[in-house]
Amino acid sequence: TSLAAQAAVMLAGRGAGGVCLADLDVQMGAAALYLDVGDAVTISQVLAAGGAVEEMLFASSLPAHRSGAAVLGAPQEMMPVEALSPALVDGLMAALRRDFETTLVDLPTVWTAWTNRLLRQSQRIVLVTRLSVSHVHLVRRQLHMLAAQRLDDVPLTLVCNQVEPDSASGLSLKAAEQAIGRNFDLVIPEDRKLMHQAINQGVALGAVRRGSKLEAAIGRLTETLAPAPKLAVAQAGR
Repeated sequence: TSLAAQAAVMLAGRGAGGVCLADLDVQMGAAALYLDVGDAVTISQVLAAGGAVEEMLFASSLPAHRSGAAVLGAPQEMMPVEALSPALVDGLMAALRRDFETTLVDLPTVWTAWTNRLLRQSQRIVLVTRLSVSHVHLVRRQLHMLAAQRLDDVPLTLVCNQVEPDSASGLSLKAAEQAIGRNFDLVIPEDRKLMHQAINQGVALGAVRRGSKLEAAIGRLTETLAPAPKLAVAQAGR
């Protein structure tokens, strides 16, 4: 979620057309909180409004972060993952594609019919993990699931987040890559203090400290996302 939030802010700051961050993690989502968008319209409000989701005007109804990135927030209260459906996702994504040049979607870590539908519609999947044995095991399972669902033809960016120097985790990047069976596309360095300061203030990393390695790494992630004209997806571990 932190990577998706910062990427959305960076894309908006670069003038990459209309940018929206849609938080569909209906139980644990916190994107609006991370960007200090207290009056965020939530997916539960979209559901409660009724009517055809694809006809909703999100460009004018969604509040924006100071960077200009619009935010569709997760529900204030937990709701069942099954409250969303493939049909709802179809309508929602059609509307967001119409209203925004780039939409980043933060998904729950579970597989459902509607998350499958959304991944199938995406133009890039960003799979985020960390450097640990358990996370490596989860990534392998996620990659196998993508293949089993015939989603392995969707471009994938594999990101290893919060990587400490000198293999402080006890597991090297090389060993993790060998276990996964592919290399990481991006490695995001550990800088918990900087990220927490940005989250607590609801601002871009550069507003707290310019020129950090963390900011540069997330900048490379945005370069991967920017060419995608409509929809990119962030999924799995944060």
